[in-house]
Amino acid sequence: MSVKVASDEKSSEEIFRNTISIKANSVSESAVNKRSEEKTAAKKSTVKKAKIKRTKKKAPAQGDDFNDVELTMLERRSVRGFKPKKLPDYLIQRMLETGRYAPCAGNNQSWRFVVVEDQEMIKEMEAHIVKMAGWASRFINPGFPKALTNNFISRTLMKTLTSLVHPTGLGGLAQVAKGDLGVWHGAPAVIFLLVDERGVGDPHLDVGIAGTNISLAAHSYGLGTCWVSFAMFLETSPKFRKALGLGYPYKLATSIAVGYPKGIPDGVVERETHEVTWYDVDGNKKTVY
Repeated sequence: MSVKVASDEKSSEEIFRNTISIKANSVSESAVNKRSEEKTAAKKSTVKKAKIKRTKKKAPAQGDDFNDVELTMLERRSVRGFKPKKLPDYLIQRMLETGRYAPCAGNNQSWRFVVVEDQEMIKEMEAHIVKMAGWASRFINPGFPKALTNNFISRTLMKTLTSLVHPTGLGGLAQVAKGDLGVWHGAPAVIFLLVDERGVGDPHLDVGIAGTNISLAAHSYGLGTCWVSFAMFLETSPKFRKALGLGYPYKLATSIAVGYPKGIPDGVVERETHEVTWYDVDGNKKTVY
């Protein structure tokens, strides 16, 4: 499968302007009913009885070594260098299954997963992202002329794309625009996470939890992953929106590059501790790290 990058830059920029506006999330009764019907139909056609033996879990004693689950969480590192080797389909399916079982508000499961392995399609998507990153960086780069950064588009971008205005995001945006930073870093597969805006509570949070399950499962298999939210620029391409199934109620939340890592990147590294406010059983407040 191959999807060509839209050649009409003006139409992409117009779509980009539209996507940065914030709209109230209103869920009608009919939309909720439709969501329920979709879930019921999906369960009837795809539900599988997992052959899982139930075992009683045992809490570790103080001073015990970390268990396998904890080690996977502690050792996971973002991977930005992948081997071109194709992943077996069953491994990807296992990852997605762990995502499907992620905790979520009301068991609403407000997500959809799209897997892309077609390297030509991935390269075309990357080319579009690089183009749009360059366009966006002209408006949110604080080093640009004041007259430019004070216009309506720039102000709107800075309010709605706060993650990109952050020094880390802004630096990454500029690197992507220049081609100095890869998008999916040569990964043999990309998993796109879509959010169903009809979901209960905060569906974006639920999708993040599902993605975390997928990522941790991948690392437990010896694979590597990297979360790539520059994928949001694909929302500006009509062809890629169609390919990914975007359109109400589904929006692109983020993407995860996955594959066999070059070298052995996983491992525990030093990380700054954070204060935790703790009220004990007697109501005494303390701070722990």
